[in-house]
Amino acid sequence: MVLLALLLGGLPLAVAGLLLPIEADPAARRTRPGIPARIGVRATALIAACGVSAMVAFAALHILVWNPTAKLPGMQLAEIYAAMAARGEPPGLAVGWVVAWAAGWAPLVAVFAAVAVLGPRGLLRNLDARRVARLVVLAVVGIGFGHWAAGFSMGMSLADAFGTSGSDAAPGGMVLIAAALFAFAIAVFKFGVPMLLPRPGEAR
Repeated sequence: MVLLALLLGGLPLAVAGLLLPIEADPAARRTRPGIPARIGVRATALIAACGVSAMVAFAALHILVWNPTAKLPGMQLAEIYAAMAARGEPPGLAVGWVVAWAAGWAPLVAVFAAVAVLGPRGLLRNLDARRVARLVVLAVVGIGFGHWAAGFSMGMSLADAFGTSGSDAAPGGMVLIAAALFAFAIAVFKFGVPMLLPRPGEAR
């Protein structure tokens, strides 16, 4: 179930962003420090689409290119893949798994792109700048922590074919984890904690 959730990627976030009712009080929708609200919904959505796409591409390159070549210095990527195939570990399945994982984030990117072009109207009406920014934070958490699932098959194939360890050799993995931890902290203290606090004039 965990692997399935990670493979679905941005689909649950896209559905939640479209369907969850928006906060009725405009004051409650304000962002702090307010950057998304100042630059506007469309610009925020455009930055979000580009940012999520870039992070997914970074993770895919880390799994398929940078990490294999870092584990096996002196070998070109084509040589690594050829040796894997010759040793009974064809890389096609591992590459396909990464492509499927990356495609799982396409629905969220498509929603962001639609908001950037059309604005928050119709089916997109619930996606104001605040919600787009929150979805990006959650996407960073999902991509950063979930890239291990996408790279599991490649890591195992490399380990079986060359006797390497399963840990990352390239620094890209640490970059992704650091970004995910930072975004997770934002999610907890920016989204989670305020939900537990009473609103002004409301008693608990």
